[in-house]
Amino acid sequence: MGCTCSQPNEAGARMAATSSTKFFHGQKRKMSRTRRIAVRVETNDDMSYEDMHMEAVSKTDEERAFITKATKKNEIFEHLTDDQVSFMIRGFTRLEIPEGELVISQGEAGDHFYIVVSGRYEASLSQLSGEVVAEYGGADSFGELALLYNAPRAATIRCTAGAPGGLASGLHGGVLWALERKRFRHVMVHTNASSLASKAEHFLKSVPMLSALTDAQRHALADVMDEVRYSDGEYLVTMGEVADALFFIKSGEVACHQGRASRAGDILRMKTGDVFGESFLEPTAEDAVRKANVVAVGPVTVLRLTAMAFREQLGNLQGDFLNKLQEKIIPPGGRCITQGNENDTFFVIKTGVARVLLDRGIQGMCSGPLEIATLTTGKFFGERALLKSEPASATIQAAGDQPLVCYTCDRDTFTAVLGPLQSLIDKEMQKRDKALNRPDAPKFGDLELRRILGVGTFGRVKLVVHKKTGETYALKCMRKAQVVAMRQQAHVLLEKEILSRMEHPFILKLVQTYQDEGELYMLEELALGGELFSVLAKRAPLFDGYAQFYIASVVSMFSYMHSLRVVYRDLKPENLLLDAQGYLKLVDFGFAKVLVDRTWTLCGTPEYLAPEIVLNKGHGFAADWWCVGILAFECLTGTTPFVSSDPMEAYRKIVKGRVPWPAQLTTNARDFIDRLLCVDPSHRLGSFKGGSKDVRNHGWFDGLDFKSLEAKQLAAPYVPKIKHALDDSNFDTYVDEGVLDYPQEDFPRDMFEEFAYEWV
Repeated sequence: MGCTCSQPNEAGARMAATSSTKFFHGQKRKMSRTRRIAVRVETNDDMSYEDMHMEAVSKTDEERAFITKATKKNEIFEHLTDDQVSFMIRGFTRLEIPEGELVISQGEAGDHFYIVVSGRYEASLSQLSGEVVAEYGGADSFGELALLYNAPRAATIRCTAGAPGGLASGLHGGVLWALERKRFRHVMVHTNASSLASKAEHFLKSVPMLSALTDAQRHALADVMDEVRYSDGEYLVTMGEVADALFFIKSGEVACHQGRASRAGDILRMKTGDVFGESFLEPTAEDAVRKANVVAVGPVTVLRLTAMAFREQLGNLQGDFLNKLQEKIIPPGGRCITQGNENDTFFVIKTGVARVLLDRGIQGMCSGPLEIATLTTGKFFGERALLKSEPASATIQAAGDQPLVCYTCDRDTFTAVLGPLQSLIDKEMQKRDKALNRPDAPKFGDLELRRILGVGTFGRVKLVVHKKTGETYALKCMRKAQVVAMRQQAHVLLEKEILSRMEHPFILKLVQTYQDEGELYMLEELALGGELFSVLAKRAPLFDGYAQFYIASVVSMFSYMHSLRVVYRDLKPENLLLDAQGYLKLVDFGFAKVLVDRTWTLCGTPEYLAPEIVLNKGHGFAADWWCVGILAFECLTGTTPFVSSDPMEAYRKIVKGRVPWPAQLTTNARDFIDRLLCVDPSHRLGSFKGGSKDVRNHGWFDGLDFKSLEAKQLAAPYVPKIKHALDDSNFDTYVDEGVLDYPQEDFPRDMFEEFAYEWV
């Protein structure tokens, strides 16, 4: 990482040892009993993009070159584009460090990365009585882990030597360039958000024939589009060749002509933002050929979507959807849709012109329709019909003296091919509207607190008994002062909202929520079998069939959650409990999110982070499937594939994706994991048209009946010993220390009224 000594960086000074044991059935790995802590770093919505264009400190060309060269020596920056590096350099500030002064202290939370300009710096560890384990000199760097998340510093680093009078104050010392995490993440988020994939998604929304696609489908297509550059006079497509790609002009201009026409004979000019080549999407695409030449006028850059990539991601939509479109001819003056009548058809104009008319009489105004819009080739209307039947808000009529020709699709066809959108929406709305405050739910005063079952970053989970019925529950307690101090109010509300929607046999049920002046409470279903983490610690590596049982259960959970557009983002054995039958229960929805588009928050457990999360490229459901691959590997080997005592080394392994395959894995198990641990999320198992079905249908699960699994009709590999309803012997002992730094404070009821109205 740019260091000249034997210890390459600050994180490298960590002394935690890991054993390199071969894993095979019959020999159990002594798995670490240390539970892994999840991390979260938010995007910086409070920092405007213009702020990043402002120089924090003016820099000479020489200083810029120095910082650029130094960052290129550090692998955390190797995936950045030149533009990203240029933006990032603006955020570096210059620090003068007097000789003997500490730069960072071991154990303290860090949020800066440093490049050495001058002076010498020594890293030492308190557990080694201050022994120096690393040294840094000119152009070396340290503290890079702080750019990813708020990790405790692994070592103390002190300036030990500097040039005499080297500081502006005249003191001995050294100079550093420092970069704050929020500036680094802001650069990554905003430059990636305006990256190729994001531009591609924007273009895809402009294609009428693709208007019925979901955001997830457009996202999948955007990830497989490629950027192609053409020189002046170069042909993008040639008349007569097979139409096998769709083009979006990112920059520049193209001319369309037929035959050997010169520029003067151009039949059409297209510029930035225009699209051409849609013919491969049409129902007659198999016979489609280019009807004109398209040639670059000056330098041109396009985004290209090939028919092959299209089918890989969404299957043969020509067969499944586009071929089912009907061509409808409406004579001049004829109506496609009549205002006030129910409509169940979606229209895309192939040729002709349509008028949008508003009947003013219906609006209580004077009689006679009012023309409010004109629609031409490529425009579409009636899209709300794909969701539900409702009276049309306007009349659509064929205009002019030529027939209006449209591609049409009714709701039944759309639903059969792409899924019942409104049924999903209605189902979730019903769940959301379902009152959590049921009259039969236990009153808080009727709960008797027993012992702590678990401790997390933002809460403690306690075993409680309903005194009137003897029913046992888990009560998650969160200190309001901690939630507010760590700005987690929105996340706590979201966790409650998402968990209240969940209706799945392998997801822990939320029973009730409460609040008092200092705490938030979530009363949940109880699973007394302990954590899968504890099972693996004692029994891993698991036999193939045992691992299949647990992984199939997780696949079932994620299939369900993703169908509701919920991404989980914190899969690990610590978050999987066992019930009395030995079946899994997913807990802790603190990182779950309803996904509309890709999201940018760095969150999850370091060993389980997907490459796109580490690289701040934005992530979606594919990040969950990566975690399934990690969990499968851990079940079958007893360790995660990219574990390291040095976090930065672990992240380097993750983004490279080179799995250290043990010999004992079956061919199917290895292929399953290999396809999930694909660095490119667009090619990861679960990311294609089949989605979770592709994961379920993998050969590794041959012989496993998912319906029987979800009905709990299969024998679990391990059934925990639970002697009675209060038997907590499968859980470790915890001390309630997590809130000592956050005293009970009196917060107003309305501050968390959406979380729980009931005040206890």
